[in-house]
Amino acid sequence: LAVTAPPAPPGGRHLLGTDIQRRDYLSRLVHGAKISIQVGLTAEAIALLIGMVVGALAGFYGGWVESLLMRIADILLAFPLPILAMAAIAVFDTRSIALVFVVLGLMGWAGIARLVRAQCLSVKERGYPEAARALGAGDLRLIARHVLPNAAAPALLAACVGVAGNILTEAWLSFLG
Repeated sequence: LAVTAPPAPPGGRHLLGTDIQRRDYLSRLVHGAKISIQVGLTAEAIALLIGMVVGALAGFYGGWVESLLMRIADILLAFPLPILAMAAIAVFDTRSIALVFVVLGLMGWAGIARLVRAQCLSVKERGYPEAARALGAGDLRLIARHVLPNAAAPALLAACVGVAGNILTEAWLSFLG
């Protein structure tokens, strides 16, 4: 099988060009990135959900609740994520992409929880949670409607960075098998 035409340069129909067999680089790149992006987004969604709940509870209630939850987060932050994820995946006999989602999500919530806790402590001291409490709002309503939405911005930003970290960790894990 002889190839008569050279690879096409980037432009017009092929934004990244083609290889020597005239296959489009952009479509190959998008197809290859599908699993990595799924892992990054799904694992970070799990970490964001857990981190926001734990951080909101710790920041809102304080005391022994905060101390217990933040010590658990500190313990999780003390271990390197890729090695801990590799050990957790090695414990289970099955190889599944869903397992990677769950393991990376369960390992990545601690940093988000610390951010949300700090923001909740700040938001809790402002006047509107106290005004809502005076109007009869319970703890769950205060957390869900007043404190957490105002404390979510740094957590969402950290989650965006965490997606890239999950993709790198997933690539590292797949390289090791």
